[in-house]
Amino acid sequence: MSFPWANAALYRAVGEEPPRPAGGSREGGGVAPNGAREMSEPRELSPTAIDALWIRAEAREKGWTTITMRIPASARAPLTFAIDRGDGGQPHVRSTLTVDRNSGMIRYETFADQKLGARLRSLSRFAHTGEVLGVPGQTIAGLASAGASVLVCTGLALAFRRLRAWLKRRAERRTPAAAETNAA
Repeated sequence: MSFPWANAALYRAVGEEPPRPAGGSREGGGVAPNGAREMSEPRELSPTAIDALWIRAEAREKGWTTITMRIPASARAPLTFAIDRGDGGQPHVRSTLTVDRNSGMIRYETFADQKLGARLRSLSRFAHTGEVLGVPGQTIAGLASAGASVLVCTGLALAFRRLRAWLKRRAERRTPAAAETNAA
């Protein structure tokens, strides 16, 4: 997920344009998707407001196991709640509640609401560790990792043995030539 080219390739493979990098947030005063004019000053993020939004996030997903609030980097950035009904590595049971602090609009998005590229990226993030399938998937990933470790160890042992044999052959070739020089 740290390689932008890999993320872009994943989106392009399904015919979608990759999302733009974060950080290009617009300043206040724009028009919201529903046509409402946004406020030019963001709403204050008071503890009471956060509590009210947190309660709203809890009510949105029955059976949640974890709710994470992302603290905005700026006063204009939206407040985001990630609501998880799984064990942490299953993006298909996650949803997001986003509150635009400029307009007050609330957007709720489940895994199924995302475009195919975003769903595949979310799944690939946890598929390579086996977390998507829970304990059986992590067991398979662990066995694959153990197998890869065995291959690395046997490969290094083989390389060391071949190096030792090569050095021995090289030394044996020099020994007869040195004996002939001494005899003359």
